[in-house]
Amino acid sequence: MSRSRLLKDVAYDKLREMILKGELVPNSNLTESKLVSILDMSRTPIRSALEKLQMEGFVEIHSNLGIVIKDLSVQQTKDLIDFRIAIETYSLKNVMSHINSNQIIHLENMLRNQKKLVQTRKAYEFMIEDTNFHQALIEMSGNELFSQYIKNTKDRLFSNGVKIFDLLPKRIEESYHEHFQIVEAIKMNNVEEVVKRMEEHLLNGKKVLLS
Repeated sequence: MSRSRLLKDVAYDKLREMILKGELVPNSNLTESKLVSILDMSRTPIRSALEKLQMEGFVEIHSNLGIVIKDLSVQQTKDLIDFRIAIETYSLKNVMSHINSNQIIHLENMLRNQKKLVQTRKAYEFMIEDTNFHQALIEMSGNELFSQYIKNTKDRLFSNGVKIFDLLPKRIEESYHEHFQIVEAIKMNNVEEVVKRMEEHLLNGKKVLLS
């Protein structure tokens, strides 16, 4: 891998992480010069990273305003969560037709990791575990397009999710229990209950995000 290719990836990963963590505040304006200082690298890899982030919907690049970290509107938030509900509930029906014991054990291990974070109330770390849990269920469907689109959707909602967990740490515990109920329904092989629990879980998140 070339040095320029490596630096472009490093710049992308760092900027994306800063956006997801909320370190780069939505609606704030940045300049390339500022990012050069923050990342301690030249403009070329930073520009490449910004172009990719713009394609993914995280930033906007303006000739007069510079780089703007995008925030989600109320309608965009609704649309993204409704999209998740449609895809994740549909996908779960497929997962339930072939899920195996090893996959269930994997989900239970993920729940154990989440439970530890319920006690520490670390918002960013729990949001990562939350993302991994939903992504694991989607990937079990075997549909690569679903996996790709849900990952992008979760990423767009990530920083707002971290804010909610920071402001309302009780929501961390609630989310864990909702995940637990989903896995219990999976273990009982109750398709209707699994779909119902997932839809309720996502609707609860939607209500909190939009409140």
